[in-house]
Amino acid sequence: MSGGCHFPCDCMRYQIGCGKCIAFQSNDENDFTHWNVQYRKRIYDKVKPILFCNTYMKKFFFDKSYLLAKAQVEVLPPSVDTNVFAPLDKQPLRSKYDIDSKLDFIIGFGSQILTDSRKGLSYIIEALQLMYDGLNNQERSKILLLAIGKRDNISADMFKFPLVTLRYIPFNQLSEFYSLSDVFICPSVNDAGSTMVGQSISCGTPVVGFEIGAMLDWVLNQGTGFCSPLKDSKGLANNLIKLVRMSDIERKTLSFHCREFALSHSIDKRSAYWISMFEKYL
Repeated sequence: MSGGCHFPCDCMRYQIGCGKCIAFQSNDENDFTHWNVQYRKRIYDKVKPILFCNTYMKKFFFDKSYLLAKAQVEVLPPSVDTNVFAPLDKQPLRSKYDIDSKLDFIIGFGSQILTDSRKGLSYIIEALQLMYDGLNNQERSKILLLAIGKRDNISADMFKFPLVTLRYIPFNQLSEFYSLSDVFICPSVNDAGSTMVGQSISCGTPVVGFEIGAMLDWVLNQGTGFCSPLKDSKGLANNLIKLVRMSDIERKTLSFHCREFALSHSIDKRSAYWISMFEKYL
């Protein structure tokens, strides 16, 4: 926890007190960043901070942080506004967005900036190619890709499945996107979230992605989708194929469970727990 700089720089020196800062192209173990961390550690040890986070941040960062060696770290369960994010009727939405009725399995993906390398677009492209190769012609013919976000450098010729891009979707219309989709792909490779994981599940739409960020609390071993090891495009493809080959009853059961899981983690239910956790340390 050196300020978050280790995320873009992919640097592990926050675990030992910084120095030799990649951002400054420094080779000095006692450079300004090392001094800064030592100064902050003296303050942290006096303040004794308490951090609330998700499973991913605690396991992969806070537990390894030099600065937070003596800090109390608490994992808060995930939560979502189930009033804002709720399942909607697919048929009116298909008409609104002019979705071909023959395309009855929609794969949704997206982020604010689709081409942000942290969001894993390259793994979506690779996984969808592997998925295409693993399906028969009849299965391929019913699949549509639905993307949202800034489109910069993303085009239909990147994929063998037809692609519809909705570009920017206002917050109050995101439930339409999730409800249209039969699955949401979250292929982030460097992300504490994404919040879209919980939002999708709250709309009854299962999620597939890598074992990272919000996926650890929302999906892994929760029956709300499927996880594969980080950067495992083949695993991502196999999980997508698994969903395509589910029966209608299996999909409806999965969707129902997603919504029920989200309701058990609604903000309304979690707020009392958060307050009790804060009061614990007052």
